[in-house]
Amino acid sequence: MGNEGQDSGDYADESADIPPPWQQFPTYERYSIGWRMGVGEECLIVWHAFLDTLDSTDLREAYLRRHDPAPVSWAGVVYEVLHPSEPDYWDSAAGVRKARVAEVVALGFARSDAAFHSWQKSEPDYRPWECHTTPEEAARYGTRAFWFWSRREADRSSDTDYQPPVLPRSWTRFKRDFEHSTTTAPSIRKGLQTLARMLLVGSVTPPWELGLGPEDANDSFESDMNYVDAYRLWGHSCFDDSTQRDEFLLADSIPTEWQEWCHNNFGDLDPG
Repeated sequence: MGNEGQDSGDYADESADIPPPWQQFPTYERYSIGWRMGVGEECLIVWHAFLDTLDSTDLREAYLRRHDPAPVSWAGVVYEVLHPSEPDYWDSAAGVRKARVAEVVALGFARSDAAFHSWQKSEPDYRPWECHTTPEEAARYGTRAFWFWSRREADRSSDTDYQPPVLPRSWTRFKRDFEHSTTTAPSIRKGLQTLARMLLVGSVTPPWELGLGPEDANDSFESDMNYVDAYRLWGHSCFDDSTQRDEFLLADSIPTEWQEWCHNNFGDLDPG
C-alpha cells in the first residue's frame, strides 16, 4: 500500500517527527479495526514512510526515546522498528518472540498500561458526554476512552480541591451514582447501562461479585447485552497486557468457575 495522497504534516509534531501510532491514538487497542480504516490507517501509512527515513539503529533508538513507551501489545512492532533488517517478527519461533518482547520492555520502549498514560497527556479535557449523547452509547462505542476518563476522575477525586464535572441533562439520571461514587442496585439485564454507571463512579465490579456465573452470558455484542457481556466488552477494549489485566481483575481472587471464562476472553494478551 502506498502513501499517495497522505500529508505527513497532519501527523507531525512540533519537531517534525511522526509520533508512533500508539501515542497518537491511545484509544485504539492494538488490533482495533481503527488501524485498518480512516485516520488510523492513514497514520500507519505515514508513520511507516517516516520510519524509512531513519536509516540507522541510533536514529531509531533516539526516535523511540523521544516518544511515549508503547503498550506491551505493540512490543513486536517496536522490535521491528529497532531491527528492520531482521526477519518478520511473527515468522520467528514463540521463544524468540518472547525474548524480543522482553528486550523491548527492558529497554523501556514498551511498558504495562502505557496507553492510559499517553491518553492522559493527549486528552486533558476529555468528557465522555461531549462525544456520546447517552452513558450507554459511551459504554458501547467509546468504552476505552470512557474507562480512561473514569480512572482519571477516580485519581483526581482524592485531591482536596477536586471539583467533579457537571453532568449534562442526558446523563443526570445517574447523577446520584456519580455524586456518591457508588452504583446501587445494578441491573444485570441492562449491561451497558450498568457498565456506564460503574465507569461513572470509577469502579468496574466483576460479575462474580454480583452473584453471576459464566452461564449467565448471552454472548451478545449488541445493545441488548447483559452485564456479563458488557464486562467482556470492557475487558476486550481496555486490557493491553497480562500485568494490567491481572491488576484490574484481581487475578488471585477469581473464582474457579470463572477462571476458564477469563482465560478464554482475556488470556494470551502479551505478544510472543
